[in-house]
Amino acid sequence: LDKVFVDGAPIVEDTATAIVDTGTTLIYGPSDVVQKILEKAAASDDCSNFKTLPIIELQLGNRKYALAPEEYVFRMRVRSGRVVCLTGIFGTNSNGKARNDRVDWILGSVFIRAYYTVFDRANDQVGFAKAV
Repeated sequence: LDKVFVDGAPIVEDTATAIVDTGTTLIYGPSDVVQKILEKAAASDDCSNFKTLPIIELQLGNRKYALAPEEYVFRMRVRSGRVVCLTGIFGTNSNGKARNDRVDWILGSVFIRAYYTVFDRANDQVGFAKAV
């Protein structure tokens, strides 16, 4: 992962190790970077700011992958009938630099729902296309 943008503004511009994981629901990243993202893009519990949340872009190589609030926020109805929102991006204890076999970013279902993902093991690469 090369850069992260929120509403077009760069949040981080350091290269970090990232994986795409079909077994992970959320997007996980270094806590300090995620905190900067959530300062601008956190959904309120009552979803009152949902319509004003920004686009988040993840740059992998030379391509940006945009996530709209509809893609990175979970809207759920709880037992009381109330609708609550949860931003699908969480921080980890990583410091933003991979060491040994540790990965800094995990792009789970929040990302995979938005981008059709092809795992090309023969060429050791992953391809993405906007899901429709």
